[in-house]
Amino acid sequence: AQADTPEGRDSRFQMAQVAYRKGTGAIADMMIPRLLAPATVQQRPELVRAVRAMIEGNEVSGIAGDLMAMAERADSTPLLGGIRCPTQII
Repeated sequence: AQADTPEGRDSRFQMAQVAYRKGTGAIADMMIPRLLAPATVQQRPELVRAVRAMIEGNEVSGIAGDLMAMAERADSTPLLGGIRCPTQII
């Protein structure tokens, strides 16, 4: 719900550039250590392959567009208190 910090925004824009220059494999290389614990990477190669396949199955333009949209999103934190239905936030 929070907007990115200036550093986070810059990081997303840099990652979008990596996507355009180096492709989805480079994004997978960057994201897998952020998405999976080191023990999971070591002990669950099939899961690592599945996550890599999900990332690499996307279009570069989609990955870059999503990163840029996330970098520009507004802070929605004040809206969370207005949710009036059962909600799970992860």
